[in-house]
Amino acid sequence: MELNEDNLYTVFTSCLPGQDSEEKNYVAVQLMTAQNGFTQVDNPIYLDKKKVMKHKEEIDSFFGQLYSVHHSKVNIIDINEIYKKYDGSYWAKQPASILQLCYLGIVTGNCHPLYNNTKYQTVVLPLKRGIEKTTS
Repeated sequence: MELNEDNLYTVFTSCLPGQDSEEKNYVAVQLMTAQNGFTQVDNPIYLDKKKVMKHKEEIDSFFGQLYSVHHSKVNIIDINEIYKKYDGSYWAKQPASILQLCYLGIVTGNCHPLYNNTKYQTVVLPLKRGIEKTTS
């Protein structure tokens, strides 16, 4: 599945808890935590982990299409770099899309919460390297 805002939105909204969700599958996801250097933390959002894992292959593919996954030698990137795909084109215009990708990526293990690097005045995203394809 191609990484673009429409496809991401479709996957993200299908992973939100709904009437068919069981509370035991709810997972609270937070991007900005005090442990990672943020003085203002975000409220967690809730996703249905069972639904997220049904889309793991698509989410893995989304992360696999990021420029930094293909061209960076490090696994910590400036959050602004996540806007670029492997071919150098920009897949997103809305910050909400970046956040949605990060929320899904935290649940699937493709990335970790944001890190506030005050030394360099940047917010960085630790990505998981070597995204594996799951077999189910």
